Amino acid sequence: DVLGIEPRNMPLTMLLEPVGRATLTRVLEEVFTAATALDLTLEAERMIGRPNLAARMILLPLRGAAGEYHQAIGALALSGTIGRTPRRFGITRMRSEAIDAPASFIPAQPLNLAHVLQDVATPQFAAPHSASPQPTTTTTTTSRNHLRLVHSRN
Repeated sequence: DVLGIEPRNMPLTMLLEPVGRATLTRVLEEVFTAATALDLTLEAERMIGRPNLAARMILLPLRGAAGEYHQAIGALALSGTIGRTPRRFGITRMRSEAIDAPASFIPAQPLNLAHVLQDVATPQFAAPHSASPQPTTTTTTTSRNHLRLVHSRN
């Protein structure tokens, strides 16, 4: 909706004004070469038919099977009204942080949640107060576990 066109197969730089595209390209190289998380604060230009629109984007590198970073996962959150499209953003704040990833994947130890689940009490809710008394009914329920741990081991 922001671009006014289908964004599939478009470069990420299409979201930015031409001035910020070179900056994003340079910082994206760091995301993939140095395993850096990127946090951007963006603001769209305002004019007639284009009200205040701010955004925040986060990009996180994904490690491949061989330990390389060729992909990233990200999110874009908008605040404001899109208005007349296309809307392009300028970078108002940029923060990057190196990710301290382990050299190899370390499998987690399986958790034994049985003792934890036994200590969890079922919440008791008070009946709502009403002006007219409601008829009472007696029902018998059987006690069953409501949570179940599902896992798979390869």
